[in-house]
Amino acid sequence: MAPAFSPLLARYASAHYPRQIAECQGIPILGMNLSMSFGQNVLAMVYMKVGMAAAWGVVAACTLIFVVLFVACTFVVESKSPKPDKLSAEQRKVALQTGGEDADKFIDAACEELRSLLSQNKQQLWNEPVQFLVRQRLGNTVPHIREWNDLTHGQEYLDDLFSMLQAFPEKSEMFHSKFPHIGTLQQSELAVMSLDVESGLPARPTRSISGGSWNKGAQDEGTRGSLSPKSTSPNGVEVEV
Repeated sequence: MAPAFSPLLARYASAHYPRQIAECQGIPILGMNLSMSFGQNVLAMVYMKVGMAAAWGVVAACTLIFVVLFVACTFVVESKSPKPDKLSAEQRKVALQTGGEDADKFIDAACEELRSLLSQNKQQLWNEPVQFLVRQRLGNTVPHIREWNDLTHGQEYLDDLFSMLQAFPEKSEMFHSKFPHIGTLQQSELAVMSLDVESGLPARPTRSISGGSWNKGAQDEGTRGSLSPKSTSPNGVEVEV
């Protein structure tokens, strides 16, 4: 078990103490040197007073304790070690352009902010309806965005994100400056609609009542001529057109 201890310690120290690796590796070596210095004296005393079998029993017990502690250290290092990057190459590229902190760190910070906010408004959280409303809002905290698709280079994801950022002009402009190809279709459609409004052209087909049917005003003028000022409904009542 002893040879496996050094790589385990190096893995933990490189992740949490990158500037103190030598010091971290020196601490267990100091413990090993102390055990080599005093271990023989302790076993000699046990052998002289109790016997050889007791001395071997002490060695076996110490070995068992070492194995248990080593397994516990393995689980601790595994739980605290940084997880492998599960982002794809395209997602990493977007993350580098947009910035932001690690997802786990963001979750921890957001939880702390939420806890602080709830603690400040604790006097309002004393009944079930208010607690229900708070939970409902928490359920809608994460925006509903289509999943990332590497085949389309995340086009759907970025389009949804750009649409939601429209309510924040500064963030929207910054996002569009980094991804100018996102949202161009939406902007072109908005430009066409604004031109239609300025020129006085109808953005939607006009509707007219004639015998219970819907007709486009422009099409009626071109094909059927001008409409009469009045038309008769099926029940015999004249209706203004």
